[in-house]
Amino acid sequence: MAYYLGVEVKQLKDGIFITQEGYAKEILKKFKIEDCKAINTPVECGIKLSKNDGGEKVDPTLFKSLVESLRYLTCTRPDILMRQGSDSDWAGDNDDCKSTSGFVFFMGDIAFI
Repeated sequence: MAYYLGVEVKQLKDGIFITQEGYAKEILKKFKIEDCKAINTPVECGIKLSKNDGGEKVDPTLFKSLVESLRYLTCTRPDILMRQGSDSDWAGDNDDCKSTSGFVFFMGDIAFI
């Protein structure tokens, strides 16, 4: 078996290697972001978001699917497993003053928030 649940096993002269390159490319294709440019921080730091900011509405089903795809990718790859840290605040939500915590997914030097 060479490919199972998004994990590829490659047997080469140097040894056996496990990769998820194909699965990562499937995610990019599924969400139509194959030609996206890599950046270190994909969101403006320190920005306060609000439900009522008048921004573009997002399809919740599509968004959940993207998040779950990234969660599966990171949970099956310990080298890019999510890290949690100073992305928390105390009562910082502008709408209901709830505390917020966040996760950052790293792929190499690239952060996915």
